[in-house]
Parts: sequence; structure tokens; C-alpha cells
Amino acid sequence: MLEAGRVFVKSIKASDRVLIIHHADVDGFASGALFDLAVKSLGAGHVDMRASDVEGLKDILSQVKTGEYDVVIVLDIDMPAANSEYERLGVRTIIVDHHMVRAGYAPNVVYVNPRLVNPEAYQPVSYVAYKMLRGFGRVADMEWLAALGSVADFAFKDCIDLLEKWIDIKSVDELTGTDMWEVSKVLFGAIILSSIPSENISARQITDVLENSKNPKDVVTSEVISYAGMRFNETYAQVKEQFWKNSEVRGRVIIGVIDTPYRRIGSAVVTDISVERKDSAVFLLSRRGDQYRVSARWQNSPVHLGEFMAKHFSGGGHRNAAGGSISESQLAEFKERVFSELA
Repeated sequence: MLEAGRVFVKSIKASDRVLIIHHADVDGFASGALFDLAVKSLGAGHVDMRASDVEGLKDILSQVKTGEYDVVIVLDIDMPAANSEYERLGVRTIIVDHHMVRAGYAPNVVYVNPRLVNPEAYQPVSYVAYKMLRGFGRVADMEWLAALGSVADFAFKDCIDLLEKWIDIKSVDELTGTDMWEVSKVLFGAIILSSIPSENISARQITDVLENSKNPKDVVTSEVISYAGMRFNETYAQVKEQFWKNSEVRGRVIIGVIDTPYRRIGSAVVTDISVERKDSAVFLLSRRGDQYRVSARWQNSPVHLGEFMAKHFSGGGHRNAAGGSISESQLAEFKERVFSELA
């Protein structure tokens, strides 16, 4: 699969117009920066980048005009519902993902996912991207960025060959005590702020910081990221307090609701709480109009959260981290299902 990815990237010409869509989290931004560096090393002068979540992917693709791009690269986002858009665009497309393997893709799509080889593998896209692209331009010097993206996604055992140079720990439980984890938290705060126009920080600014940094320290000491980290801290404590105020607890399950304009802040909060409550299944519901974005974490999970969300609520993810969306009319059913099956 890695070689298939390399062949795809090598086929990109200097005249190609390239669209990179990456997940709006640390793993997504890290892999997006690695691909951007690789593509530009081939001379491509027209590269557009978009940060998105799962729900936004199809919207972005639907707004792309036929013939607008020659190459589409999708990183850390898996949404089979977008298959019709890949077929409509009909251009060379690669999807690099590490979530649960879904349905087949259009003939013009190259699909790279370590779970095709081992369904239990947990290797973030930044890890896969580095392994695939380290022969392109400056990517070889960016191993630290792949490590940062992997740590942010709570990966350890299946990425130890890369991580052992950057963190000195014996188990995944020690990840949250590393300097790399602290950097990832500050960076994620900046990413969250970039979704709010009034905050005057863009996704492109964050990517530029990553591509021009030589190590994790450079990231957090940059003017853009350090400012964003300060602003984010002002909001984070309030949102976490709101979660607990609007929470219900039964047995091993905690369900809390937040209402905030900061997209994806719920992912940071639910991860934080799950680290504090490793034996609890933590579900955070972030209200968006009449919809709820669900983020679920269970560090010591006896069940596969991704499969649970996929089976009941059209979601997905990994054993210990999953997500999805529900409507307001599904809220009571959602709570009853989660409490009855997992508590």
C-alpha cells in the first residue's frame, strides 16, 4: 500500500492543480503538511489545502467544479457517502486513512489504510504519510512531525519504531506525561480556534508553522501558535465545566452535552476526561443546531467503540475512540442505547 501511495505521488506533475483535504485535528494537519511538502518537492505550483471534519468532506467536494483540479488528496477522513463526488470529479484521487475500513471506492480512487492488512492496527495517518513520503524533498527531516501527529492520536504500540526516538515511555498510559503530548494540546487549541473567523488565525497559517518548524519546540514558541494557545485556554475550562454540569452518569458511562461555537473542542475535552476516567465510557455531545456531534472515548474499553457507533448511529472510529452524529429527535434513544448496552 505504501508503494501504491508513492507511485501516486510520483505521478503528480508540476502543471497539476492539487487539492489536499485533511482532518481538522493534529494528525490531520501533520499529514497535510507532509503531503504538501512532498507535492511541492515535485514542482507543483498550484496546491490548495482545506481542513475539514467528516461531516464537511462531502460539502467541500460538492463545491469543487469538474475540471477545477487534476489531483485530490484526502487525509484522515473516511466518508463513503462522498463516493459519488469522487466519481463525479473523475480525477486521480488518493485517500489515506486509518479508521475502520468501509465500503469500496470509485475506480479513480487509490485507498491506503493499514487496517486493510491488519484490522486491529492503530497507525495514525501522519505515521503512514511519513513512511510513504520520506523520500520526497524535506519530508525526511520531518519525522518529529509524524511523531507529534501520532502522539496526538494516542498511538503507541504500532508506531514504536518511529516514536522511540522522540518519547521515552514504556506504555501508552504514559503518553499524557510527555512534552510531545503538551505540544499537541497547544497545537490542537490553535486548530480549534482556526474554525472561528473572528479569531484571525487560519488553517494555512498553522500549516505554514508546521512546515517551517524544525522541532516541536519551534511549533509552540511560534507567535501564531503561542497566541492561539493562550486564547484557547480561556475557553477550554469553561467548556469542560459545561460538560460536567450537563452530564448524566450511570455505571461505567458518562454522557455530557456542550453548546459552543468552537468546533472540535469537544474532542479535546472528551479525551482529557477519558484520560482522567480510564475505566469509564465518556460520550460528549456537541450541539450544532438540531444535530449533535458525538465524540466517544474509553481508554480501557472492553468493547469496540467504533463498531458500536457504526452499528447503531452511522458513526465509526477505533476501539478506544469513536464519533458520529445524531439528530435531536434521536437523543433519548441514543442515551437509552448507550446506558443499557455499555453501563
